[in-house]
Amino acid sequence: MSCLLLISLHTPMLYAQEIYYVNSPSIDLNVRSGPGTDNGVVTQLPHGTPVFVQERQRSWLRIVAPGLGIEGWVLQRYLAQQPPGDPPTQGEQNRSEERQRFARLTRKGIIRVQTDKAGDITRIQMSQLIWQRFNPRQQKNFLERASRLYRANVVELRDHRGIARSRLSTTGSNAPRFESLN
Repeated sequence: MSCLLLISLHTPMLYAQEIYYVNSPSIDLNVRSGPGTDNGVVTQLPHGTPVFVQERQRSWLRIVAPGLGIEGWVLQRYLAQQPPGDPPTQGEQNRSEERQRFARLTRKGIIRVQTDKAGDITRIQMSQLIWQRFNPRQQKNFLERASRLYRANVVELRDHRGIARSRLSTTGSNAPRFESLN
């Protein structure tokens, strides 16, 4: 018994860590090397990933993703204390809210939307800052949302130079059909 007491005296005390979950359904969360956007991106974490919070600096949290060997800094607003639900499906997305989101992205200069009613094509050009972070899965998700909002048969996502990088077609035998044109 006294041996156990001696061992426990030399064991460092473990502190409870706060567990949070990545809450970023439309894009993967950037994990940075330090608190601030001027620090490089170490990796990205998908929606729903559990993380432990180690430290706080204003709106930045130093996190550790258990079992993944990932440690870094993320913005607090992209974490939730409860496990988030799955990203919204087609039927769950409120058209009015989606319209507001796309309008906000347009006002901020993040996207520019051009609709060709005759050809039933909607072209969306995206700013370089956002385009660099979009992987093919995120492009497809974004194009599906745009297709529902603009009710277009074909939606193209273009990079900041205006070059078509991906396309979603909602007509034809293989609809919906997503193509990455990189």
